[in-house]
Amino acid sequence: TARAWKTEIDMDALHGEELLGAGWLVVPVKDPADWTDGDADRLVAALGELRSTDFRRESDLGRFIAGDEPYLVR
Repeated sequence: TARAWKTEIDMDALHGEELLGAGWLVVPVKDPADWTDGDADRLVAALGELRSTDFRRESDLGRFIAGDEPYLVR
């Protein structure tokens, strides 16, 4: 993501965790060859949780046009 430089790269800690980027949601996944007990379950649970939500990013671009009405874009 555009914010990767702010994130310590520790794949044991990041595996299956949601990282918000600038417009993207990233879920890092360790190399399956490096998985240990629980890594598969952790990833399945994280992706199941993500799929149960309605993740979306919106931005109000109304600040760039005349008036005080919001102009929301996805």
